Amino acid sequence: MDENIEEMLAYLDIQAPEVRYVVIHGIGGSGKTTLAKTLFNQLSSYFKEACSFLSDIRESSKHGLEHLQKKLIHDLLPKDSGTISDTDEGINTLKERLQNKKVLIVLDDVDKREQIDSLAGSSSWLSPGSRIIVTTRDIGVSAAEQEHMEEGNGKKSQELWTLEMGEMNFKHALQLFSRHAFKMDYPPGDFVDLSKDVISVIGRLPMALEITGIRKN
Repeated sequence: MDENIEEMLAYLDIQAPEVRYVVIHGIGGSGKTTLAKTLFNQLSSYFKEACSFLSDIRESSKHGLEHLQKKLIHDLLPKDSGTISDTDEGINTLKERLQNKKVLIVLDDVDKREQIDSLAGSSSWLSPGSRIIVTTRDIGVSAAEQEHMEEGNGKKSQELWTLEMGEMNFKHALQLFSRHAFKMDYPPGDFVDLSKDVISVIGRLPMALEITGIRKN
């Protein structure tokens, strides 16, 4: 995770003038949201009050995209909160008002193109220096994000970076499991073989290791 954070922070370089996008993709439980939260926490202070973390979009969008738009508008444009009545009006508000505001937006667990269409739209919506982080299980969203960029201010004014999250290596998986199960970086001697067997069975995804370790306690 530390290596991924350093790599992402270097790419998201807040001093760079163009709009920059990051798409973090991978299967559920691979640490996408954890990485996005860490990046958001480290970068948000540079964007003053113009930042928003929209979590669990795949589930939240079942209540309507305007529900998510209202949350985004509340975070970024508090004076306009509560003024939209439908998705189209939300798009128009975001499109018109974000062009002069440098923003940091995290769209967590996106699974449909229309979610990006309604929340982050084209890069032409955004002021130079804005940063957008998307997490998704579907690599196809990366292609959709690329289309948005090309439809916006032109390829030279924004960049897209993708990162695939997968299983941890065995050493780090054992360390993570041990921290949750035994409150130490390595299992006690009598539990080393058992811990290794557990990891071999459940796999090396962070969420599965954490949950299993907590249940052990």
